[in-house]
Amino acid sequence: MSIATPPVVVRIMPQIPLRDGEDARSWLGGRPSLPHDVEWPVGRRPARFLCQICCADLPAGLWEGLGPRDGWLLFFINPTEVAYIDPSETEMWVLHTLELGTRRTAPEWCDDQDDWANCWYHALLFRKQAHGPKRAHPYWPADLVAVCEGDPYARKPGFSKRSWELLKSGYDVADPAYRPFDWQTLLEMLDFAELNLSKFAASDAEPDLRRKLADIDDKMATAAATGSSPDLSALQAEAASLVSRIEFLQRREPVVPRALTAVREIAGRARAESASGLAPNATIDRVMRELAAVEHMTPSGPVPLTLQNSETLMWNYYNEMLRFDRAKHLYVEAPEALPPAVRNHFEALWRDVAAHEMASMGDQPTNYVDGFDPAVDVILLELPSSQLLGWVFGDVDDLVVTIKKADLAAGRFDKIIVNMSN
Repeated sequence: MSIATPPVVVRIMPQIPLRDGEDARSWLGGRPSLPHDVEWPVGRRPARFLCQICCADLPAGLWEGLGPRDGWLLFFINPTEVAYIDPSETEMWVLHTLELGTRRTAPEWCDDQDDWANCWYHALLFRKQAHGPKRAHPYWPADLVAVCEGDPYARKPGFSKRSWELLKSGYDVADPAYRPFDWQTLLEMLDFAELNLSKFAASDAEPDLRRKLADIDDKMATAAATGSSPDLSALQAEAASLVSRIEFLQRREPVVPRALTAVREIAGRARAESASGLAPNATIDRVMRELAAVEHMTPSGPVPLTLQNSETLMWNYYNEMLRFDRAKHLYVEAPEALPPAVRNHFEALWRDVAAHEMASMGDQPTNYVDGFDPAVDVILLELPSSQLLGWVFGDVDDLVVTIKKADLAAGRFDKIIVNMSN
């Protein structure tokens, strides 16, 4: 029998800052806990674990009182199908276990490059890069927050823009909050700086700009000779912009090779020191001082290479996305391993990201879901694509798992319906 109470929704909120560690009752990512007699789901290939929910912490009014209130619900999906959801073919599993069991590792991982590039957040951006996100979903303890009308924990619309806004407004990579925090992040940062400076050193954009400028000059000369009346103000503005860009390239031309040489020397020393087995702190401090002394040219004039804003190379854009990834994996394993300034920066960023990616149980779909009827269906789980957890569904959509109320009452989790909201 269903419970006649106001609709209850559960928000699955990653703990930031972390509180429960390995003792979490519910969590996203990481490894599941399974009783010894429960096998890992395997379909066309071993499943990927998504999350584990403690049923005892679910409010009585969720799903109109239907469904289990003891044990755990575990959600798995075929790792190669998260990018191509077809409700009639998608392999997904929901297990209900009464015992917590022990942590289990998947019998096989999604290690095919094409599958990985389609299934992991930001993976396509790094497909041709030497470095890329870690191929694992971080174990993130979560709180189950029950809310009704006037939801104070409503999911924020769209995607977090905090990182992009920070990049546009400007920051200095040498600042303690934005600098590397271990050998890996230090060497990756230097690799990206060298790669991007190399691209600019090899660039030969000036001839193309001069051809465009000559075309505009021809158009204005033709107009003067024939008496035609093109939009001269627009042509003059475009010509002025091209002249400005050409002058900038000429100012930058001698600067880039010097910067590239300096970065290569700095990186060479850092790579040699990384093999010492010593802590990286002293090397990081020295490298950041040396990089700050390297001059880089922007349209507004020379700036330190460590300065990042809308006018600079933005060489740190890819590196910062990787630092985000490296930091979150280290954070969930050992929060104190991140320097305080780095940890404070990322905790604030992750809270904003998580607010846009909040998973839920119950409620209406965030966006349209084909065939969903609230009179007969409930949302077992809505799981957004997540930069924080590293999974992506479809075109950065939400994975929506629904079930008929009658099937939920009967515990028929083999009757789940998988869809996308878009």
